[in-house]
Amino acid sequence: MKSEIAITGISGRFPESDNVSEWSQNLYNKRNLVTESSKRWEPGLHGLPRKLGQLKDLSKFDNEFFDVSEEQANLLDPQARILLESTYEAIVDAGYDPDNLRGRKIGVFVAHSYQDCEEFFTYDTKDVNEYVATGCLKSLLANRISQIFDFKGRSIHIDTACSSGLVALNLAVQSIQRGEMEAAVIGGVNLCLRPGSSVQFHKLGALSHDSTCRSFDADAKGYVRSEAIATLFVQKSDAARRKYATIIHIKTNIDGYKDKGKN
Repeated sequence: MKSEIAITGISGRFPESDNVSEWSQNLYNKRNLVTESSKRWEPGLHGLPRKLGQLKDLSKFDNEFFDVSEEQANLLDPQARILLESTYEAIVDAGYDPDNLRGRKIGVFVAHSYQDCEEFFTYDTKDVNEYVATGCLKSLLANRISQIFDFKGRSIHIDTACSSGLVALNLAVQSIQRGEMEAAVIGGVNLCLRPGSSVQFHKLGALSHDSTCRSFDADAKGYVRSEAIATLFVQKSDAARRKYATIIHIKTNIDGYKDKGKN
């Protein structure tokens, strides 16, 4: 019989919300977290929708706490910095001291697609150094967590586009059920640092021109790009110190060829 897997720790950063508690209160209060701001680029640039879901602040990071050199921290993908913080928080939220998990079979599965920071750090080639590569590699989003926290389980970056987060969760659950590791960190990250990727989606016709999502509505005209970094800690239910939810079942598939919708 497969082991029951529980979600035991949660952390993250969300639009206009520094943590899960603030995010939930914003949602309960029906606050619109999609805002017009010049924090990333000027609203309306290249004809893009004027609003975006944006994190409050990307500038803060205690590199000494995570034993990251100042040189590396200055050229470290902001997604990687916040992932380190949210990983620590999710483990604490699950009732564990991260130091007590060092050396154990903990996996790390990070879901992520677009990488805007590398373009930013390499725009002027005379400023490029060895820390750009180690700071912006997609694979290191997961590997850096495993290295800093000394986790010995699988350490994988997943990119399956919109499904990446749930595919990461599926892989983690399967690995725990097979006995390959005792627990896992699952992270999903997206920051909109440069307009290029948004322009691509805009040209594709995927973005809502008025920055409003109308899911499952007859008037739906696209989605709104947003930033978020969310982290879960999952483990066997019988070892859990708290439980947010139990994963009853999980699987993935792809529909294969479809005549409708092809290019």
